[in-house]
Amino acid sequence: MKKISVAVDGGFKGLKLEESLELIKRCGFDAVDIGLESFSLDGPIYGGSQDEMETYFYGIKKKCEDLELT
Repeated sequence: MKKISVAVDGGFKGLKLEESLELIKRCGFDAVDIGLESFSLDGPIYGGSQDEMETYFYGIKKKCEDLELT
């Protein structure tokens, strides 16, 4: 089965990443490619601990699974 994917950085302008994923699903996309270059180097993702980063991205993975996005 072919899937239609869209790339998104940390989220669409004005939306958190989680909200952006919901919008992506409502628009009919099947998959998402999350670009890591939009996350600030001194922010909570790169500036925090490895555990914090893993917790954040496992949460994003769970959100994608709940929305049936790959």
